[in-house]
Amino acid sequence: MTSLRYCITGTAAVLIGLCGIPADAQTAMSPFAASMSHSSMMNAQAWVAPISAAGVRWVRGFYPTHNISSAEGVYDWTATDPFVQRCIYNNLNIVAIINGVPSWISSELEFPVRNMAGYAGVITAMVDRYKDRVRYWEVWNEPPNFCLTDSCTVENYARMVVACYDAAKAADPGCMVGLAAKSNFTSWLEKAIVAGAADHFDFISLHPYEIQGTSIGNNSEGLFMGIVPAVRTLLRQHNPAKENVPILFTEIGTPIGEHMGADSITEERQAHVVMKTYTMSAAQGVAGVFWFEVRDGDSGPFGFITGSRQRPSYTALKTMNEYLGQNPQYLGWVLLNGTHYGFVFQGLSYTVLITWAARGVSETIAFGQSVQVINPLDASVASASSCVLTEAPVMVAGVPAGILTQAQTNRSRPFPWNGDYTDSTTARLVMGDPNSEQGVHQLYPDLKSTYVTSPYGPARYCAQSRDQTFLIDPNFLLYTTVPITITAVVRRSESNENAGFNLWYESTTWNNAGGTNFKSTGSWYTVPGNDQW
Repeated sequence: MTSLRYCITGTAAVLIGLCGIPADAQTAMSPFAASMSHSSMMNAQAWVAPISAAGVRWVRGFYPTHNISSAEGVYDWTATDPFVQRCIYNNLNIVAIINGVPSWISSELEFPVRNMAGYAGVITAMVDRYKDRVRYWEVWNEPPNFCLTDSCTVENYARMVVACYDAAKAADPGCMVGLAAKSNFTSWLEKAIVAGAADHFDFISLHPYEIQGTSIGNNSEGLFMGIVPAVRTLLRQHNPAKENVPILFTEIGTPIGEHMGADSITEERQAHVVMKTYTMSAAQGVAGVFWFEVRDGDSGPFGFITGSRQRPSYTALKTMNEYLGQNPQYLGWVLLNGTHYGFVFQGLSYTVLITWAARGVSETIAFGQSVQVINPLDASVASASSCVLTEAPVMVAGVPAGILTQAQTNRSRPFPWNGDYTDSTTARLVMGDPNSEQGVHQLYPDLKSTYVTSPYGPARYCAQSRDQTFLIDPNFLLYTTVPITITAVVRRSESNENAGFNLWYESTTWNNAGGTNFKSTGSWYTVPGNDQW
């Protein structure tokens, strides 16, 4: 196939000939990818070269359909052609978003149910124009987000997926079409599949910002490591032919200044989050991890690059690429000193261990031989037989045989989160200092509650936060529909002020009106006087 070729100067594009995709851009999907905001996409010349130099070969973004089609059968490629060609010239493959509705279909931001056939025509034209340059097409950005009318149902999304799939495959039978959901709402994916999208997708797209923010830096890595297993369980139940499709995190990121629990995200902490996110995503089999975003844009200070300056997160990304390569092979996990998470990969020239300690912990790890310890934030390398492990991730090249063997043995075992509760019938949490977590985990316990003692044993005073969040170990309960009993043992404080609570929980039912799969018991429980439980 051939494609239009452009000479790019500033924002101008001049037709000069024909070309295909450069050979070194035709690479398998890599975990090390990046996403962009709309403003960054329009200013691609500011970041394509440095992001490519960091080893990134996949980016995600595209112009919405209302920028491309102003009338039925009328198309404007003056913005998309230079963007696509600029990416290709910098060895960047594109995961494009099918998003937005042309004004001739609807003046509202909605799913295109008013004229699905007309919308399918736009998709055919887009895919046909770029079929030798763009092979991945993600249907909508974070559905049901960016949809503002009563058309925003999961049933209408399923209709759109089928229409886009058929239209895209008609233009390019080899293209990949993605089923998407906002955040990590697997129940949305399930309902879309049941409503008709089954077998009409080639990959899954998620944006698990919330789970990243909940788990990383909160000693809750097990929660993050349950994302892909949950999706695989869902697919196995509702569309088994698609159980092993690629799963992409087409957006995930943390802005400077955000808070993760009690921690403010500095540039250095952002680099730590980058390391942990790419590491744990690759370890659970995520095909592409698209950090949002490449360069600070209209969404805030998320970028690897701010202005023309490269942040420590950029150096961390580049260092990971240099040691692990585009497609690292995951070998397994270990608990160093029986406590600290470590993930082992086969890199380009070495076996590589990426490891860190729990928040607030510092401990020396002895390797029993000389290894290369790499600081990913500045790419410095030191030969040592031990290192002091903190919550800042380090890379160890040349993994000792004992650690490597243990990692390979653990690879097929359930990932532990203060233990393995795979075969348990009961999970419990005993409040204390610290809590005793046995399959149930309190989110940010020291930020949202205070340890106290009572005549009946250790407890936590919860008045300082309106919400108390508890997480279930994915090895105990993972996208499985079973009857469960939830018991909370509570007591009023010594001052005996009126107190009560309601219970919200994750459900398999999707609420189109609320845009969520969380349900309430619908009842307010008033706690009896402080002489009672």
